[in-house]
Amino acid sequence: GGAVGGPIGAGVGAVAGAVSGGFAGKGAAEALNPTVEHEYWRSEFENRPYFTRGTPYEQYGPAYQFGWESRERYRDMNFEDVEAQLEGEWETRRKQSKLSWNHAKNAVGDAWQRVEKNCESDRCSA
Repeated sequence: GGAVGGPIGAGVGAVAGAVSGGFAGKGAAEALNPTVEHEYWRSEFENRPYFTRGTPYEQYGPAYQFGWESRERYRDMNFEDVEAQLEGEWETRRKQSKLSWNHAKNAVGDAWQRVEKNCESDRCSA
């Protein structure tokens, strides 16, 4: 742990800033708080079944962000319906992540599902 303004808070801010530029649409920015999402996933990613021991959050962060932003862009579709398209987009959206699509897709899908679940509770009204 640590103070909000300490090294952990600074790391979250750095990752959020590093991966947020470029492909966040207006709708995604209004519906979700990227800092909150990165904080959630930073605290959760090591508990996920696809987590590879020793892989830092900075490798997973872009995949989570790609997932929640893609859910906003394809809001009327299921993840499975656009997975092939997302695979093609991953190469240009991955930022500093070295995760292959086969590894990143689980994190992308996780973030997609989290947004979908939160939107069902009317948090993400357009």
